Amino acid sequence: MRFCKWLVLIIFLFSAGGVVFGNGVQEDRIAKAKELIAQKDYNEAILLLAKVVKEEPDRLDQAQELLDQIRRARDSFNNDFSRLLTALYTDQDEGKALRIIKEMESTDKSPNIAMQREIAQAKRSARLIYYQKQFALIMAKGLAALNQNDYSGATSVYLSGYSLARDEFDENNFNAMLRDRVFRALGDLKTAASQFAQNSAAFQALQATGVQIFEGNPEQISTRLAIVTDKIRELANLRRRIYQDSAVFAQENNLIKKTIPDLASGDFFLSYAYLITRGRSDVPQREGIIGSIDRLWNADAQAWSQTIQQRIDRLFTQATQSLDQQAWPQAQQVYQQAYVVSKAALSLATLWNLTAYPQANGAFSSEYVSLLNTLLPQLLYLNSRRSLALQGEQSARIQVQEAEIHPEQISDSTAIDALKQKVDEDRQTLAAFASQAQSNVDRMSALTSAGWTFQQEQQFWASWLTRWQRYLTQTTNLESSLIDRKGFLEYASLQQRYQTFHQATLHIQTLVDGQLINQGTATFLSHDPRQALVLLRQDQPAEVALRQDLRSYIDRFQAVPAVLATPAVQNWPVKGQSLLDELDRSTRQRSQLLATATANWERAQQLQREGERLLRDVQPQVDNADFPAARRVLNEATGRFSASLNLEDDAQLRKSSDAETKRLFALILKGENELVVREVRRLITAGSTAYLTGQFPQAEQTLLRAQARWATTNAVPNQEVTYWLGLAQNALSINTGRTINPTDPLYNEIQALLNFARADYEKARQHETDGDQAGAKRLLDEAQTTLGKVLLPFPLNQEARVLNLRIQQSRDPAIFPTLFRDDFNAAVAKLDNKPQEGYNDLLDLKSIQADYPGLASAIKSARLILGIDRRPPNPADLRESRNLTDLAQRIYDSNNVGQFSTALAQINKALRLDPTNSRAQELKDKLSVFNPTATFMTPSQLNEFNAIVNLFASGRRLEAQSQLNLFLIHYPGLAQDPRVKELQGRMQAAS
Repeated sequence: MRFCKWLVLIIFLFSAGGVVFGNGVQEDRIAKAKELIAQKDYNEAILLLAKVVKEEPDRLDQAQELLDQIRRARDSFNNDFSRLLTALYTDQDEGKALRIIKEMESTDKSPNIAMQREIAQAKRSARLIYYQKQFALIMAKGLAALNQNDYSGATSVYLSGYSLARDEFDENNFNAMLRDRVFRALGDLKTAASQFAQNSAAFQALQATGVQIFEGNPEQISTRLAIVTDKIRELANLRRRIYQDSAVFAQENNLIKKTIPDLASGDFFLSYAYLITRGRSDVPQREGIIGSIDRLWNADAQAWSQTIQQRIDRLFTQATQSLDQQAWPQAQQVYQQAYVVSKAALSLATLWNLTAYPQANGAFSSEYVSLLNTLLPQLLYLNSRRSLALQGEQSARIQVQEAEIHPEQISDSTAIDALKQKVDEDRQTLAAFASQAQSNVDRMSALTSAGWTFQQEQQFWASWLTRWQRYLTQTTNLESSLIDRKGFLEYASLQQRYQTFHQATLHIQTLVDGQLINQGTATFLSHDPRQALVLLRQDQPAEVALRQDLRSYIDRFQAVPAVLATPAVQNWPVKGQSLLDELDRSTRQRSQLLATATANWERAQQLQREGERLLRDVQPQVDNADFPAARRVLNEATGRFSASLNLEDDAQLRKSSDAETKRLFALILKGENELVVREVRRLITAGSTAYLTGQFPQAEQTLLRAQARWATTNAVPNQEVTYWLGLAQNALSINTGRTINPTDPLYNEIQALLNFARADYEKARQHETDGDQAGAKRLLDEAQTTLGKVLLPFPLNQEARVLNLRIQQSRDPAIFPTLFRDDFNAAVAKLDNKPQEGYNDLLDLKSIQADYPGLASAIKSARLILGIDRRPPNPADLRESRNLTDLAQRIYDSNNVGQFSTALAQINKALRLDPTNSRAQELKDKLSVFNPTATFMTPSQLNEFNAIVNLFASGRRLEAQSQLNLFLIHYPGLAQDPRVKELQGRMQAAS
């Protein structure tokens, strides 16, 4: 049945026509079919027989016989396939299955496609099972050898496995490039593995060598370690070659999987070669050739690691104890040893990095990642100990250096900077140590959370963190102390510079406001705005530099990191700002001083120019004999110079202005004095004449004019004027109160009262005449009452007193003579002690009875006593007056000007003895022309006097009085100056 189906199919497939051979001769298809059947190429034979059936019907029997033969062969093939399935899947006898497959391949070289796939799958399954058993056996033998530390034997077992599935690899007929890469990698791998096997004993011996080295002298570890590291590098190089060669197997196998669909699961040979090299990933222990190397390496490393850790732990314990006990040199030495040991151990341990071959995607191999479980704690331990050994040594060195630093004893800012830089480096170092310690604490915590075991290491780092933080705090405090000391030194310098600037400002202030100058006569304010301006401009660069330095100082100390900014350090920018504020105030003060000094200097110059202009106007006034105008202009000029000197004490101006004003004043005084002397002589003559004739008011007025005129050029009063004026005023004083001046405020009221009293008196006289005594008495009483109101404010009023006497006379005519006598006798008695009162009483009595015996004689005596009348001259006084005049005349005639003051004193005495001495009067006038005594204040004197006035005005009265006394001692001639007298009067009034 199956044959018929095949036949129908064949006929259908080949119904297109016959075959014509190239030479045109029809081939013997039957013979060819027999040949194909003999070759077991049944498919080709069937195709050929199908053509025979179609195109050569006469040969149908031959074709049918051959087709039956093919059918019988195919039936046998199908039976073999059934046996194959039973052996493979039921009996699981991969060896029998492979033999059946071999028989089937010899029975039919061209089975149909479905059959081919079935056979191929069966063949692959059988091989897979076979290869897997062989691979498991190899890996079991290799692992057994590894467990016995037989690295050479294990490697030899693994090398025997590289023939596994090689036949299938060869059958697949891969391209030449792939095969070449695979076989080159396989050859290099076998060579490297063989070398490892041969040298495995030497590699194993490294364990004892490394232990011995790390237990030895630390100073020799680095040099001796080369023995181990060279061999380890050799081993690592072999491992690298083997590892990289095995990577070729994986790469090519992956390529096969992607490009050949029938081999989507990969090539067995390449798969097993890769696993034999690197070991299986699902086994708990390392295996394969790479596993052999890693096991040997790990065995060595574990022995070294234990020795190294014990040695390092001992060194760290010893060094740390020394460090904590402040045995700095010993700590440094032991930490250096710990550093050497840990560094050497780390360099040895990091050779494992030679196994960290990155894959194509950048990731590390699973073997290396797995290795980290063991390697990472060890590397972290060694790296931390190496770092900490260096840190410990540096910390001990830092402590030694810092113990020698005493900031409070350093006075050099440059030395502070150098030390601060060094301590800052130490602080940064310790901060880095502390940061690293904290990072390691955090890292250990994170790794512990991730499943790593670092509990002991975490505690170790925590303790070191505490230690570094303590040292960091000490170093930070030291650096802060250095910063504080630098702040102190710099502030002291800045403060000194400011004090210099401030003192200069105060000095400039005194130059502008005035500084007290003791010139021997008085203490007064001396101003020097010009020098103030010079100093203000001169100090400006220093002020700018100081301001810049202060701002830099403030900025630098404000920028001090917070960790160093102790309260003491933070105080310096505050103090710097305070000093800068003071500098700002001084600067503003200087700005004000600059404006004031500029204004004062310009004003002083203006006043000086005005004074000089006014001086030029004096001479023309003198030439025109307009002496009042000349004096007024001179006083104005003096005032300008004084005001200028008050604003700017210019010694040259003081000297020149004093000299020029004195010269001009003397010129004015001499010219005016000639006129004054003549005019005063005329007024003396007129006044004395008026006095002698009893015209006392006229005499007083004339003599007062003489006195004022004399004072225009003379500070010393004219004795003649004083003499006659005294007589006139004395005479006038006697009459004071006797009459009421119309200018008196009570004049009108008093006159009205007097009128009422007179009217009542006259009416009373009339009543007496009429015989009305009672009415007369009443009116006289009223008159006396009215007079009492007048005599109360004016007890000497002559009219009231006389009227009162007349009333007494009218009231008691019989008794009045007795009363009159008694009043006369009382008035005469008063002439001895109260002459003026007695004289007034006599005048009142004279108005009642002028011819009373002795009354005229008494009044004459009273006038002589009171000086109203002049006594006859004493002959002796007259002679003395003439003699003194003669002496003065001789001095005048000798033209000895220096003795004119003596002559003038003699003349004044002569005139006191004989006021009528005409020769003396004439000579006095001549002498007075050459000896004027008028006072004049020069600009400098006026400046001093004004300072005294200012003292008094400011309430410093005692000081002002003392200064005025000194002023008058030095300038006695100015005592008569009206301004001086006016100030003295104010002082007396205020005392």
